[in-house]
Amino acid sequence: MPVHDAARRMFAFIQDEGTEDAPLRLMENLAADPDLSDLVQIARRIRETLNRGAARESLLRVLFDTATDLAAITDYEKVLRTIVRRTRVLLGTDMAYISLNDYESGETYMRTTDGVITDAYRGIRMPLGTGVLGRVAAGNASAQTADYLTDPAIVRHHGIDDIVDQEGVKSLLGAPLRSGGNLMGALLVGNRYRHRFSAEEVSTVESIASLASVALNNARHLQEMHNLLSQHDATRQMLDDQVQQLEHISTHERLLTECVVAPNPLDELVSVLQTELGLAIAVLDASETKIAGDLIPSTPPVPHTEAFVATVANRSLGRIVTAGQLSEAQRRLVSRSALVLSVILLMEESRFHADQRQQSELLELLVSPTRSDSAGALRRSAKFGIRAGSQAHVSVLEVGDAELDQVLPLVRHLLGESSGIASLKDQLVVVVSGAFDGSQIHKALHQRGVRATVGFASRALDEELLASAYDAARATLDVLLALDLTNSAVHHDQLGIAGMLFRYSPAGFGSELVDTILGPLRQYDATRGTSLTETAWRYLSNDRHHDATAQDLHIHPSTVRQRVSRISQLLGSGWDAGYRKLDIQIALQMWKLRQHIQRNP
Repeated sequence: MPVHDAARRMFAFIQDEGTEDAPLRLMENLAADPDLSDLVQIARRIRETLNRGAARESLLRVLFDTATDLAAITDYEKVLRTIVRRTRVLLGTDMAYISLNDYESGETYMRTTDGVITDAYRGIRMPLGTGVLGRVAAGNASAQTADYLTDPAIVRHHGIDDIVDQEGVKSLLGAPLRSGGNLMGALLVGNRYRHRFSAEEVSTVESIASLASVALNNARHLQEMHNLLSQHDATRQMLDDQVQQLEHISTHERLLTECVVAPNPLDELVSVLQTELGLAIAVLDASETKIAGDLIPSTPPVPHTEAFVATVANRSLGRIVTAGQLSEAQRRLVSRSALVLSVILLMEESRFHADQRQQSELLELLVSPTRSDSAGALRRSAKFGIRAGSQAHVSVLEVGDAELDQVLPLVRHLLGESSGIASLKDQLVVVVSGAFDGSQIHKALHQRGVRATVGFASRALDEELLASAYDAARATLDVLLALDLTNSAVHHDQLGIAGMLFRYSPAGFGSELVDTILGPLRQYDATRGTSLTETAWRYLSNDRHHDATAQDLHIHPSTVRQRVSRISQLLGSGWDAGYRKLDIQIALQMWKLRQHIQRNP
């Protein structure tokens, strides 16, 4: 065959990338020619080199595409999944996986897998330097084994061989993952059959491992940056929330401060809280009496009711009661409001005591017989609605078992700021008012459950002031108490004959009247230790009804009849009828008054 023809055919063979039999047989025929054998060997080497180059070019193209794809992925987990999936597909292996190193424990662990079947294999953790995985993760070079379980070069770790056997793994190839000179872990591929990986396969895994290292490092940095940005956003949001919360607290504090100086501070405080919370609110004083708000306290309390106590120096002044679910922020606001309530109640308490001193001093001026400063008293009383020339009512109250410190605020609340004064004098409540007389005060206290006995008198306020009206009211109260007319209100003009006699008779007249008319009864009681005089009083007071008298005296009606019979023997028949009945009733009233005065000098 001519040399130029042989050269043309060898060039066609070199360019042919296929594996057809005709070109191969042709080259075998050419090789038989001694003159052409060397050229055929050169052509074969050239063709092999070109084929390897083409394969390398194809691999590089795949690696470039992989690098491009990995660079576009910013999610760290997705980068891991993409690497193992591309590696497995590119090499055609049964599985591929990435391990990462934990230098604190000295171990490497499975991070992401593709093609692995058993959970035990996915959860492998093994010391650095053991097995193929540990050896690659601890070193700087690739490593492989054609049959893991029979390879004597493998450094074994307890329990790992069983896991590998369960997964069915035979051959393994791994390449290290490096980042900035630091070893992060390893990229491994594996088959469930014996296989010795070629140099091209080792180079491919190493190339992918290099790309994976860069991609993982970039993804990690992006993830860290994303985390930092998220933390920054969260911190900024938290700061914004705190600023808004502080602004809200500042606004609330300003509103609470304005409550202290408002004309009606308690109502203003309730309004602020209701606007803030949208719940029913009640403000109670130290005696658990509601003094503001629309919530009606109940026993037991309604669900989700909370109380916030206003205290000063461990002394409870009152509390705020809320009905409804509260957040922690709302609880803090109500707690702050309880402090403001303490200030408001303290100020009211201070005003009350100052007002009490003023009213007590003014009362002494008005009812004192000396009238040392009439003009000043008239001027000061006008502030409380008691003006010169107008009718003034003086009421003296005895409140039994009730606490004076609790009754006095009730009376002052009734009077308001410009309808009179009220103060304590000789353990009694004394009221001077131009608008309310004793019967009105008695009715108001009765509605609040206070049993009061009230004697009152009236006169026009002038330079003589009110000493005489006070004396008349006090005397009226003494008469009511002496006659057991408790829980009642009587004007001085309603005292009747006994009261008038008691009030205006000369000294000794009452005693002489009692001794003259009731002497036999009193003497009998004194010598026998009986109660005939008291029985006569009760008997006539009950219109001579035996049963009612027995009930008052806590005795049997037959005993009343026996006592009435004895009284008739001592005073004479007809003592309980006609004009004699009037005399004896007056004498008995005078006797009761004298007894009261003797007990309460």
